[in-house]
Amino acid sequence: MRLINSPLLLRVLLALGMTSWVGAQNVGMAELELVGSELVEGPLTEIFAQHTAEFGIKLDATFRGSYSGILALKSDVADIAFLVENPLGDDLPDSWVSLPLGHLAAFVIAPRELTLDQLTFEDLTQIFGADSAVATTSWGDFGADGRWASVPISAHITTPAEGIAYEIFRHRVLPSPRLKVSVREFDSLESTREALQADEVGIAVVPWWEESDEHFKALLIGSAGGEVAFGPT
Repeated sequence: MRLINSPLLLRVLLALGMTSWVGAQNVGMAELELVGSELVEGPLTEIFAQHTAEFGIKLDATFRGSYSGILALKSDVADIAFLVENPLGDDLPDSWVSLPLGHLAAFVIAPRELTLDQLTFEDLTQIFGADSAVATTSWGDFGADGRWASVPISAHITTPAEGIAYEIFRHRVLPSPRLKVSVREFDSLESTREALQADEVGIAVVPWWEESDEHFKALLIGSAGGEVAFGPT
């Protein structure tokens, strides 16, 4: 996630991956136009609205996506954009300032006893994706052995009601954002964990996971077979 500012209206301090707005170069301005990805709309809008109000600046925020945000900046409609991914990459005008704010993650968790430690995007598509040609899957299809080889996989996911792992997963991992009808959706991390613990053999995409969790582990994820698998995300 990045903040792009054109021109530089706000001074921003970065601490522990979070933003801290500390002042304005032009305190006489009456309004600030903020645009960006709808995935980060809620908390960022609240924080900036509070800080700008302290300086008598009205915040007008519109979140319609990262690409739309870039277009608004280029056409001088907006002053600042919050982007989950910068469509322009590093090809920015000299008068613009781009600052990293933090990283957004989705965790793929499974039972600790599972005899498998990593999956690929293709594997996850087979398990979760509606466009997969495979209707059902078992852990053995992905290399698990022992008693796990013939165990069918039940898929779970936490909805946007708690975090944005749901949207990250659907749009960045799956080739199409549609989920299989068999995927169970839950509005909280706790309810997702409870369902996963109840069936004992499933997999879940969640917005957060504790390394000390005695029931579940985070699987390493590779973008393709033969590629380096990363974790826990």
